[in-house]
Amino acid sequence: MQRLVRPLLLLLWIVAISAGVYTEAHAQRGKLTKIPVNTRSANPKGYIEYLPPNYVSTRKYPVLYWMHGLEGVGSGTSAALDKLMSQQISNWLKTNDVDFIILVPQDASGYWNGSNSIARFVEWAKVYYKSSIDLNQQHMAGLSSGGYGIRDFIVGNSATYKAFSTFTPMSTNLDGAVSRASQIVSNNQYVWIHQGKDDVTPNQLASVANFHNAVYKLDSRRSRLTAYLNLGHSAWDKVYNGTGRTSPQVTGTVSGTTYYNWTTSDPNGTWFGWLLSHPKTGAAPPPASGTAPTAIALSNTSVGSGAGPGTAVGTAAANGTAPVTTTLVSGAYDNARFSLQNNQLTVASSLAGRTTYTIQLQAANSSGSIRQAFTITVGQSNGTTYTVSPNPVAGNSLNITPQVDNVFFNAILVLDPAGVVRARYINVPSQQGVPLTFPFDMTPGMYTLQIWRRNAPMETMRVAKQ
Repeated sequence: MQRLVRPLLLLLWIVAISAGVYTEAHAQRGKLTKIPVNTRSANPKGYIEYLPPNYVSTRKYPVLYWMHGLEGVGSGTSAALDKLMSQQISNWLKTNDVDFIILVPQDASGYWNGSNSIARFVEWAKVYYKSSIDLNQQHMAGLSSGGYGIRDFIVGNSATYKAFSTFTPMSTNLDGAVSRASQIVSNNQYVWIHQGKDDVTPNQLASVANFHNAVYKLDSRRSRLTAYLNLGHSAWDKVYNGTGRTSPQVTGTVSGTTYYNWTTSDPNGTWFGWLLSHPKTGAAPPPASGTAPTAIALSNTSVGSGAGPGTAVGTAAANGTAPVTTTLVSGAYDNARFSLQNNQLTVASSLAGRTTYTIQLQAANSSGSIRQAFTITVGQSNGTTYTVSPNPVAGNSLNITPQVDNVFFNAILVLDPAGVVRARYINVPSQQGVPLTFPFDMTPGMYTLQIWRRNAPMETMRVAKQ
């Protein structure tokens, strides 16, 4: 009997699937459609239309306009739109879904200006999708020359522009909009810039940092700048798919520019989550975000032999959003032999019988904390021979200033956190009190200086780059 029942059950299961009874594996996906120019209510541009799963035309959805760069230029015909369908966000949407209406128009020049500008397409879309677009959730993203379109959209300051909630320029140049930074605040708008640190003219990092700084100075909640390390002209491919969250980035404040570190623990989750969190009206601005400290620096890590209580060792400093509190971790290593007050590390009890001591410092603010160990060497008093400043380094140069005569540096090496030599300076003479200035154009992190002086053993010092 069992031999008859099992085949019968299998047959019934197959019939149920073919009849549509078992539907769990057949969930509806979003829909991508090519809409050639002038084929739908006189649409002024050809475009790719994405409608989310289970789309209902009478329901309100957030809308995202995605503006391509020069690689997507075309006439808007069906054949020309094939190019857009196979790249960037359109290609990603073939296998991923979001609860947005996404429109990817095609521009004939790639610069999105002239009589057939992005504003004209937006106004057309607001009429055609009148029953579906949530006018409280209008968002625009543009890459490369598409970002120039966003720049010109901001400069134009039209009623169409003012109705948008957010802008996401990527791998672009915003210098022309710096003087309009106040509009972002007065129009209750938000900007998130994504840029490759290694991008080049005219889209180098500085060409977006100026606009970001101008907005950030007015209201730090209104602008984010995320810069990806070891990346050139392709930051857009870090955004829609969320891969930027696990990519190395510039962090902290560097040369007066504060960067936003996008991680998998971001409160909005994805980029789309950030868009949704910023409706045009009806919601208060999110709290100002802070950056947790990621590096601690100690200006000097050696003392002379016989150093007693009260002897100054060095000054501790950390990156991260102020205020940052730096302390000695209670009970750790040799911390009991030292004291830290007002970021000044001093000897608390006699350092006798040993040549090295290990301490652990902690830097903390409201966004997080970090602990870092340092080795204090007894018998090398480089702090009285020369000083190293600034530490941490906020700009792109480092000064070593001799405090005595006849200091000759045989070699000065700069090692990154992985121990790789990033800079090397050989046979450097000096004069007492005259700073030696060295380039220090490094990515943020903790670096080690290895210093060889004539007739002295090698000395080491840790330097933080913000």
